[in-house]
Formats: sequence, C-alpha cells, structure tokens
Amino acid sequence: MVDHSDLVILVWNGYYDLGAGVWQLTLPGGKLTDPTPDGVRRQAEIELREETGYRAGRLEKLLNFYSHPGYIAHQVHLLVAYDLEWEPLDMEDGEEIRVHTFTLDEALAATKIDYRCDPEAALALWLYFSRTMNK
Repeated sequence: MVDHSDLVILVWNGYYDLGAGVWQLTLPGGKLTDPTPDGVRRQAEIELREETGYRAGRLEKLLNFYSHPGYIAHQVHLLVAYDLEWEPLDMEDGEEIRVHTFTLDEALAATKIDYRCDPEAALALWLYFSRTMNK
C-alpha cells in the first residue's frame, strides 16, 4: 500500500495460532471466495479496509502466482493500493493486527532481517521497488 506521500503501509500480524509464535510484517490479505478479477479486487478492498482502515482510490495488479505449488494450490494476488483515504471497517473476530508506516527504503531494509517480513510481502516490496526504478 502506498499513500499520498509515497509511504508504504504494512501490517504486523501475529502468527501465534499457526504455531510460528511470531509477529511478521505482511500485507493485508485474506481468503478469496471469488477468483475472478472483479472478485479479487472486491476482496482486496475489503481486506485493506478491515486490516488497515484505508480505502484505496486505485488498485493496480503487481503479480499473481502460486506461493507453494509443490504441495498446495495457494494462489497469491499482489495488488498495489494507491490514493488511500481513511475509511475503516471492523476487523474479523480474533484478528490481531498492528498497522505500521515505512518509507520504501525502511520497508526494503526490513526484508533483509531474519524472520521480520513475510516472504510474499518481501517479494511485493522488491517488485514494487523494481517497477518504480524502471519508470
């Protein structure tokens, strides 16, 4: 997520219930029920508002991929959210999330610290950085 001043907004997500027992920087996200492009966009808008409190004026596809194709059919849809406006929704029950703002350099630096950043978030940050450098 990128706000008006080119700051990156990520969430700290507690993965205690999955056995990892850690907090990691990650992207807003959730389970997808409608895999069509419109369904992906609608779900992204909801997750963004629930987990960060922001509504995107514009969503742009970054990349779609299978995160672990060798043993699970887990599709990931990376979108960049621009032109953010404060318009929160209530979080789902049991979600434990903290929102943090970084410069792009700070966010990229976090990807180089062991266990600090979710690998999908790290990939998204480096792809976004690459895209901005090629403009």
